[in-house]
Amino acid sequence: MGDHVVVNVDGFANTKDDGVAEKPSEAVSVAVVDMAEDGGEDEPLIQAAECRICQEEDSIKNLEKPCTCNGSLKYAHRACVQRWCNEKGDITCEICHEQYKPGYTAPPRVQPDETSIDIRQVYFQILPFVQLMHKNLIMAGASSFSLSP
Repeated sequence: MGDHVVVNVDGFANTKDDGVAEKPSEAVSVAVVDMAEDGGEDEPLIQAAECRICQEEDSIKNLEKPCTCNGSLKYAHRACVQRWCNEKGDITCEICHEQYKPGYTAPPRVQPDETSIDIRQVYFQILPFVQLMHKNLIMAGASSFSLSP
């Protein structure tokens, strides 16, 4: 239901040039303004918002609503969202878990390198040598330490 405002425009006393007030006329003019038509909810009251990625304030005309987030997370610059998609590698919002509007792209996923090294294999291959060195160091330290006064 819309808000209505009624303004009585003839209810005030009119003054003459000599400063004496006249009696208001008997006819009353009333202006009815429908607030839904005049200042509807289609146009936001605040014309600026903050980009949720770079946190810079900008005109709403320069910002987009890339997903279904609301409130202060609603608006972002298109370039900021695209840069974020490139960095994380996908086009899904972490907050509302919806995909961003069409037009945003993510880089192709990188395949793991076939020459990767499994640390467990290297560890078990050098472990006997490390243990042998450790025992030799203990023996060398014990032989140089004497218990005599």
